[in-house]
Amino acid sequence: TSQGRRTHTDVSRSKREKREKVGRKSALEQLKKAKMGEKIKYEVEEITSVYEEVDEEQYSKMVRERQEDDWIIDDDGTGYVEDGREIFDDDLNDDVVENNKGKPNHNCKSAVAKPNTIKSLFMNSNVKRPAEKDVDLSKDDLLGDILQDLHAEVGTIPSRLKKKSLGSPMNPFSIKPQMPKVFFDSVILYRIGTSWGQEEEGGASEAPAEVQVDSSQLPLFEGAGGEQVFRFYWLDAFEDPYSQPGVVYLFGKVWIDSAKSHVSCCVTVRSIERTMYILPREYVINPKTGEVSDCPVGMMDVYQEFNELSEKFKIMKFKSKKVEKNYAFEIPDVPSQCEYLEVRYSAEFPALPSDIKGATFSHVFGTNTSSLEHFLLSRKIKGPCWLDIQTPQLNSQPVSWCKVEAVALRSDLVTVVKDLSPPPLTVMSISLKTTQNPKTHHNEIVSLAALIHYQFHMDKAPPKPPYQNHFCVVSKPADCIFPYDFKEAVRKKNGKVEIAATERTLLGFFLAKMHKIDPDVLVGHDIFGFDLEVILQRINVCKVPHWSKIGRLRRANMPKLGGRGAFAEKNATCGRLVCDVEISAKELIRCKSYHLTELAAQVLKTERITVPQEDIKNLYSDSAHLLYLLELTWTDAKLILQIMCELNVLPLALQITNIAGNVMSRTLMGGRSERNEFLLLHAFHDKNYIVPDKPSFKKAQLEMVKTHSYTHNFVSMISLSCCSTSTACIHQSSRSSISASPLCRGKCTTHKKMRCVQIYL
Repeated sequence: TSQGRRTHTDVSRSKREKREKVGRKSALEQLKKAKMGEKIKYEVEEITSVYEEVDEEQYSKMVRERQEDDWIIDDDGTGYVEDGREIFDDDLNDDVVENNKGKPNHNCKSAVAKPNTIKSLFMNSNVKRPAEKDVDLSKDDLLGDILQDLHAEVGTIPSRLKKKSLGSPMNPFSIKPQMPKVFFDSVILYRIGTSWGQEEEGGASEAPAEVQVDSSQLPLFEGAGGEQVFRFYWLDAFEDPYSQPGVVYLFGKVWIDSAKSHVSCCVTVRSIERTMYILPREYVINPKTGEVSDCPVGMMDVYQEFNELSEKFKIMKFKSKKVEKNYAFEIPDVPSQCEYLEVRYSAEFPALPSDIKGATFSHVFGTNTSSLEHFLLSRKIKGPCWLDIQTPQLNSQPVSWCKVEAVALRSDLVTVVKDLSPPPLTVMSISLKTTQNPKTHHNEIVSLAALIHYQFHMDKAPPKPPYQNHFCVVSKPADCIFPYDFKEAVRKKNGKVEIAATERTLLGFFLAKMHKIDPDVLVGHDIFGFDLEVILQRINVCKVPHWSKIGRLRRANMPKLGGRGAFAEKNATCGRLVCDVEISAKELIRCKSYHLTELAAQVLKTERITVPQEDIKNLYSDSAHLLYLLELTWTDAKLILQIMCELNVLPLALQITNIAGNVMSRTLMGGRSERNEFLLLHAFHDKNYIVPDKPSFKKAQLEMVKTHSYTHNFVSMISLSCCSTSTACIHQSSRSSISASPLCRGKCTTHKKMRCVQIYL
């Protein structure tokens, strides 16, 4: 038998090899003919059908035989079941198939009316399904018991939450992953159903009616000399030295007599000139060789050389005059008092290099002074105060989101008005909750709450309660849904809650509220480190229009996020003061930790309840817990506002800024060195001193600066006097850091190269 099987195998192999050889030979011959240009006729064989056509009786017999065939061994009838049908019969009624005993069901019509073809299958796919009949659920005893239990549990608070799955699988037979259960202490949930979000007694008030301002004319006020001036209280300033050099935007409040209220305003100060002081040499030198000649230098020689340099640096127009200035800093060959050539030209022309020298002059001071610094020093503006604008002009196109806009054509048209109390401000405290997207690993905002006070005085005790109005907005993560009765729960709550279908809707609602409420002060905890960056990033990702409404200046391009010092966040919110209670608390109190929980415990003696970020999705299980998430968000905003009031952050920041003479928004960011710098700048400027330039180091010099600037770059020792008898020495390093030394009584021998200058403030 084995030999016969081997013989049969050899014969079949030889036939297959012969057939393959013949096939290759014929294929080569056809290819050779095709290359010679002969036309080849292809013969298409008749395709045999893959389906076997049978009548209904034969097919029913085949189905019965397949059902009776027990082709699975040892399954005891519990394993696979063969219903005998073809794969095309899945849409037929299962009742048509006969039972396992082979008895046909005569109550149903035949399942096989005609042989199924591909065409008939496509035609049958568009056939409408019969409408489902209404089912009376009351006749189902089991379902009735379940519903009775559910109705009995309405109003009770669940003691634990079961984590929702990230999505229901489409396949009903797939195994659902077992998610870990997250337990919440019953103490956490005791406030569900309370009156959160309702304004406290005596503090509830509707938002003031929106003030309509006539944009065709400015609200003018009679000045000291009887002329008509534009008087406003400035709070914040902003400049863009790269795109708009020589322009400073001042933001603040102006009184509208017709509405009997203050509204936001923006004043554009234009034509702020670059101002430099050129120090003449004693004798003319050769710039290439450094050889000193016997020819003395006159002021006209300096003017002529600068005139030649102006053509080289494309300075088309400039003004100059001879002035006498004092100097008291580290450059050894600069006299303490001498004559300088003061040069002024438009900031639209390029700035000169800080290390430029010539044959007739040795130093040029003030090359890199910013327009804002020059404006504050020259007009003697020290912190937020009332300002008068002479001959104000209307703005041709709106540059901000403020109610009123005006233009000052020159900086000398701005004067300070003293002995007037500041106006009340609109303060908004915000808090938000985020979840992390499992795919992108980005933080997404799911809820945001804000508390507003429309009459917050910076020179008085904080109001009680510290808010008059509020709003909340809630969205959902992409893999969650709102509870079915959430809208009804919000309605019963009678809270001001906006339900946003998407995060983009939430952000658009928030920007619309910012524009309508127009807060002067934005308060938050770690708002510079987290909140503002997340809001701006999500606005950018979701492509929400008018992102600049988070500030007061109209802009199209968002600043680059993620830099140091919260530069982009401050840049984006220009025009509004941003108060970070975490930064302010670090300056005002000592605390083990400056997290909101610790600050609430130490400052307010209040326990703060938190929910971990990874558990926020669990709160979407029902309406009670989702409302509780909003309550936590609202409570955080309230705690933030209470901490700011308890620490008197705004009154203290206003006083410090008025003393130092810098910008209040920078004071709230905790810039101590900048406050000290402006304090000295104002003092030197009042005493007719030339101030040192800010060092501008290149990347190649960065490592050298770290080790060199703090040891060898002392500027001077300045004696600041608060009264006529006591003085204190203050050492300043490159206008960036200041340290106090013991009292010197005007006798300073600490450093031979330093000069001691008595300045009375």
